[in-house]
Amino acid sequence: MFFLLSFSDMKAPDLTHQVFGRLTVLRLYCISHDRHAVWECLCICGNMRTVLSKNLQSGATQSCGCRRKLPPSQEKPRKSRAAPEKQRPDTCYRGHKFTLENTYVNPTKLFRVCLQCRKDRDKDLKKGS
Repeated sequence: MFFLLSFSDMKAPDLTHQVFGRLTVLRLYCISHDRHAVWECLCICGNMRTVLSKNLQSGATQSCGCRRKLPPSQEKPRKSRAAPEKQRPDTCYRGHKFTLENTYVNPTKLFRVCLQCRKDRDKDLKKGS
């Protein structure tokens, strides 16, 4: 269970933009019920993950789980004849670049939404009604 409280109530260090293993801390996600900071992190494989600060600082969590899938000797992806995996786009369908300031990441479904497109859509809906 998580509660959305302000970070100013806590005496924990700010971990934003720090790197722990394969995870880069993006922002404070929330404060847990036992008053631990929960951070939203981006793994180098592109997956988003929410992690407790104590797990980041102790080294208990260093990736989204992608590291467990491959043994350490095979961390680099092999070249295969299969079709290449789809890369996550750097821009939305209208051409706006995904940045930390204009991107919302849905934490339950882990997809990105361009906030500029959302504002444009809301303006269009207000005009139509």
